Amino acid sequence: KENIGPNNNFNFCVSQARGDYFILLQDDDLLDPDFVETCVKAVDYRTDIGIIRTGTRIIDDNNNLIKESPNNVNGESLYDLIISWFLFKTAFYLCSTMFNAKGLKAIGGFRSKHNLFQDVVAELKLASIMGFKNIPDIKASFRKHPGEMTFASKVINWCEDSLYLLYLIAELIPDERKTILKKGKKFFAHLNYNRAYAVKPLKDRIKAYYIVFKTFGYTEPPPLIKRLIIVNPIYRGIGYIKRRI
Repeated sequence: KENIGPNNNFNFCVSQARGDYFILLQDDDLLDPDFVETCVKAVDYRTDIGIIRTGTRIIDDNNNLIKESPNNVNGESLYDLIISWFLFKTAFYLCSTMFNAKGLKAIGGFRSKHNLFQDVVAELKLASIMGFKNIPDIKASFRKHPGEMTFASKVINWCEDSLYLLYLIAELIPDERKTILKKGKKFFAHLNYNRAYAVKPLKDRIKAYYIVFKTFGYTEPPPLIKRLIIVNPIYRGIGYIKRRI
């Protein structure tokens, strides 16, 4: 009867779920006809798996393929899943994930600091508690709209949610905390620089770049600065060698 906001609506859906597994489709995302069959067969019809994931195709408003994102995870541990994500070998999308309904309710549904990475938080919590299954095949479509909500959100909120998620991952895999934090800060800085790039006008974009740079400990410079620092000296060095020869 009233607008309760996107995330409260997600969790209302979770509270009403009656099946063993839960799938949340946003906007115009699509499932392949055999998505559910593929997922349940992959776990021998077990109902106690935390999450079951397939690969994802990215499409535009007219169903044109933008890119494909196979689910290529090297290994079966939670650490392997995270590192594969940090190396861009897999990606987390709601439309290509089946959540254990009982487990999702037990952890309180979808929640994070700013409810931007709330789906990934839920996925990793369930994967840690109840295990997971990765299916390489692409069986779902994520529709990318121009001017989507992702880029309308404030970059600072995305950065803070990224840190919230990163420290959660470090807690879930304490033995690899140092590696997770090092690789994770670089990975999340990259993601948030991409969001900052969508900010207009230019002066606000520069401010957004600085927010990302500061949030992740001044360790990962913006792409342009990084190229100036690393690539230009290399080219100058090659030019010097050529001249000497």
